[in-house]
Parts: sequence; structure tokens; C-alpha cells
Amino acid sequence: MKRIDLSNYGVEISGPEGSHVEPYDMRTSARLVLLNPQAQLNAVELLANDDLAQKIGSTEGDELLLEDAEYAQLVSALDTVRGLRANDVQFVRRIKNAEDVDVEVKEDAGS
Repeated sequence: MKRIDLSNYGVEISGPEGSHVEPYDMRTSARLVLLNPQAQLNAVELLANDDLAQKIGSTEGDELLLEDAEYAQLVSALDTVRGLRANDVQFVRRIKNAEDVDVEVKEDAGS
């Protein structure tokens, strides 16, 4: 399994009135990557990516655990995105460098 940090991080936004820091929404960005029109998804791929986007959106807390196939699906979607900018570097790193984790299934105490 892979663990991805979904906590928001600050990005500097520059404008005519100066610069300020705004939160970069990891969760929303990951969901949008999966449904990116640049990927030219067919109906089956769209539904599969939407299922994963829904999982990401409903994950509680800032830690996302993905099965290897789900992780590959997210990375594949990310690799289709064009026009990434400096503010997206941390987002891409968190996904591309996701930590491998071992997950143990706990036995039910009543069994």
C-alpha cells in the first residue's frame, strides 16, 4: 500500500498588490487530476477514476492509504496533466514519492 499526505500546504500567490500565502488543497487537486479532460478518458476509465476520486474525497483525516492498483491509477492520471507550475511541485512530490506501508489486518477479538 501507499500512504499519501493530504494535508494542505501554503503556496505563495503574487499579484499587483503584493504576495500572500494561500492553502493548496491536496484533496481537491488529487480528485481533479483523476477527472482531468487531458486524459481523454473513455466511459469505463471515467467511472473508475470517479470511484477513486470519491474515495479520496471521503477519506477522513490527512492520510490516504491506497492499494497498489489505486496508486498506479492516480499516478497514471497525474502523468497526463500538462501545465503544472511551481505551486504544484509539492503536490506532485507527495504523490510520486508516496511512502510504502505494510498494513496488518487485525483479527476480530470475538473470533
